[in-house]
Order: sequence, then C-alpha cells, then structure tokens
Amino acid sequence: MENLPFCLFTKKIEEVNLYDYESNIEINRNKIILEQNVISFLLEGHKEVYFSETSIEIDDSKVLMMMQSNCLMTEQILDNRQYRSILLFFSKQKLREFLIKFNLSVNVNTTQIERFVPCFAIEKDDFINTFMKSLQLLLGLKNSSSRRILDAKFEEIMLYLVDKYENSFVTFLQNSLNDGYELSFRTIIENNKYKAMSIEEIAFLCNMSISTFKRHFEESYNQTPGKWFKTQKLRKAKEILQAGEFLPSELHKGFGYENLSNFSAAFKKEFGINPSSILK
Repeated sequence: MENLPFCLFTKKIEEVNLYDYESNIEINRNKIILEQNVISFLLEGHKEVYFSETSIEIDDSKVLMMMQSNCLMTEQILDNRQYRSILLFFSKQKLREFLIKFNLSVNVNTTQIERFVPCFAIEKDDFINTFMKSLQLLLGLKNSSSRRILDAKFEEIMLYLVDKYENSFVTFLQNSLNDGYELSFRTIIENNKYKAMSIEEIAFLCNMSISTFKRHFEESYNQTPGKWFKTQKLRKAKEILQAGEFLPSELHKGFGYENLSNFSAAFKKEFGINPSSILK
C-alpha cells in the first residue's frame, strides 16, 4: 500500500508537487491512497486504474487526471523499455483557489455528484506535448523561483483543459470538491462483482478494513462476500457460455480462477454440470 505523493518525496509536501517517475518493474493492482489529486503525463508504458465504480486504461497517447481516492493501479512496460510518467500533484485547497481565482463554476445537480467518477482522461495534443517538455525542463531547476514557476504551470494546464473540455471539465473539478458525496456500498459491490478482484481489494476500494467490510456485507446481503461473489461470477460465466461467445478455457482467468480445473469444479458444484456440457 502506498500513500501518494508522500512516499515519493523526502522533502515537505507542497500544495503543488512535481515528480519524474521511472520504473523497470511492472506492478499489478498495487493499492494506492491518493492524498492529493494528480495529473499523470504518461511517457512510456501502459496504465490501468481501478476505482470504486469504474476502471480506466491509458497508453502514452493520453493523460489521466485522478482525484483524491483509493484505487488499485497496474503499470505495464511495453517493448522491453520502461514505465515512465511525469506526475503533477495538487491539493484540494489549490484546486479551490484556482476555481475561485478564475471565477469558474457551473450548476451541478445532486445526480451528477452521486455519479462522480474520480478520473478524467485527456487526449494528448500539440499543446500538451509542449507542456510536458516544459515540465521536464522545470524538473532540472533547483532555485527558489522554480516553486513559483510550478504554481504558474499548474494554472496554465488547468486553464488549457478548461478551454479544451469546457463545462464538462469544470463540472468534474467541482464535483471532486464536494466532500459530502458518498458512493453507495451496494453500488461499489455491483460494479465490481464480475471482476477478478480479491475480497481484500474490494474492501480497500470501499475504504474499509476486511473485518468491517465482511460485517457490513453480511448485514446488507445476508451472505458471506466470498460465497456471494463466487456465485455471481459463476452465473455470469454460465450466461456467457450459453450465448456461445467463449470457451471455458477462455473464461476462467477473467473470473478469478487460476486454472480451468478449479473453474470447472466450482461450476459443477454450483450448477450440477460441467461448463463444457453447456456448449454441446
């Protein structure tokens, strides 16, 4: 489990922080607690992030803005190179100041807040590519003026994104500041019930300890989470097999089974027949 950006810096964390991230090691669904918002300018590799209600994938053609939240992060290295991104962190307070300074606001209804997803995918263009190069140059500055330049660069990219995406981006920013919204526990469960995630990972997305998650789950569903998730995945697998879309050997890993024999045994225990029998 990593707390970002705190685990990256030895110095004091400011309202805006810049980090040049490089790795030669792939990570798979690493638990991340984002203590600040961040814009991830991906330079090399492939990123996949699981949030409580959604997941998103980007390659080096996109930029991803992620707001304060718990998430599971996968980083893949492509073409035997490395994984690299420039991370621009900024606090909620800095975001509030930005919206107030430039008088940016739109009318947001309750439904929009309830459906808030804490990420925003951004297509790279000439402006953003040039901006990324300027951040790389800024990383080399060590004097006191670099802090003021970084604050200015934060406002620059945010104003450009407002111009590029207009009200949809401003709405996203406003919703991220609404501390009163809470995702429904059941909504988080329903949105992740078919994914090959462990109970521990889903509890993390719910911002709960495993014991609290299990207790709350049994109170809501009158069943243990292990049994419930297993049944839901097997029912979905059966539905897919009946549609003739995939073979059992193409399904088992996607539903959390390491090998076909374990999947077949669980399937037969649940439905009384082997998954291969459905295809005949």
